[in-house]
Amino acid sequence: MGLRPLVGLAVAVMLAAAPLHRASAAEAGFVELTAVDITPRSALTSSQVSVFGLRLRMPKEAVLENLGQKDLLWGYYNGYLLTEKKYTDIIYVYDRLSSEAVGGALLRLKFDSERRLATITLYPAMGNYLVGQSKWLVDQEVLEPTVRRQLLGRADNVESQELPIIDLKLDIFHYRARGFQIRHKHSYSKRTDEVYFSLLPPQAP
Repeated sequence: MGLRPLVGLAVAVMLAAAPLHRASAAEAGFVELTAVDITPRSALTSSQVSVFGLRLRMPKEAVLENLGQKDLLWGYYNGYLLTEKKYTDIIYVYDRLSSEAVGGALLRLKFDSERRLATITLYPAMGNYLVGQSKWLVDQEVLEPTVRRQLLGRADNVESQELPIIDLKLDIFHYRARGFQIRHKHSYSKRTDEVYFSLLPPQAP
């Protein structure tokens, strides 16, 4: 085979691979929350953010494949782990290397009726994986109004719910245009406070 056919073959291979390169570039366009402090980026929305490579609208099969490539466990809300075949639209993600896997969830993933990722909720244990001021998004520090405004600006509105049956008060800070949400769960009897940070689809103001 001469040189000219080889050159033609190389060009054909490059052209065939071009769409894959564009797709990879698009994947790289997401801001990974475990590597970047998102708080200084006031224009950033949840549709531009990934967590452990997980993104909103990702198919469930792709989510589980992604988790399987990391030192992470996932389990259903009822505590069954990878070997459990029962289907559910909510799964929890744990650190495989942690001795506190049970009850120490990092993430809560909720899927919609199309089996696509609809909500990513970060629990306090995720603070160990976040960088910069993003750590405060799952810390009680964010309950201070001045800190909250510094991190995310002013909330669209605040929703408060008293849940006496389970002895809880829930405050939800909505940032709908950006697709962010902060939840503060206060237990009266235990005198404890927990903070969760969620990514949801952005909504028009």
